[in-house]
Amino acid sequence: MHVKDDCPGLKITIHEGIRTGKSSLLCELEGGVVLQNGAPLTAWEEAMRVLELCDDKYCTPCPTQQNLTVFAWRKDKGNLAPLFNVDIELRSGTAKAVSREFSGQISECDAVFEADEDAVAIIRKVLSAMLRVER
Repeated sequence: MHVKDDCPGLKITIHEGIRTGKSSLLCELEGGVVLQNGAPLTAWEEAMRVLELCDDKYCTPCPTQQNLTVFAWRKDKGNLAPLFNVDIELRSGTAKAVSREFSGQISECDAVFEADEDAVAIIRKVLSAMLRVER
């Protein structure tokens, strides 16, 4: 996939609904994070930091459905390369998530959330739990 700008970083899209069925775009984020010491971040760590920056500065909608799907791509020189997607089922304060990396690795985790939290806050909790899963 080709994008217009040449700024490197991540593109993260958040959809309501299930990946294999009908879903609608809830929000789209673009950004990148580089540590001052130059140490590299994994895609998961960078996505988490981009979501933290978003959460600190902007409001995102609260989910109105019981499923969210997150897609993450690496942006570089106008091109998008898929990194991972996460399917999340929201049930009674628990987010049950399954991630699929472009490399083929599949991981699962659960994260607790509050009913009034927005989509980015819930996804941050899921990614935090994913980072605790063996990577």
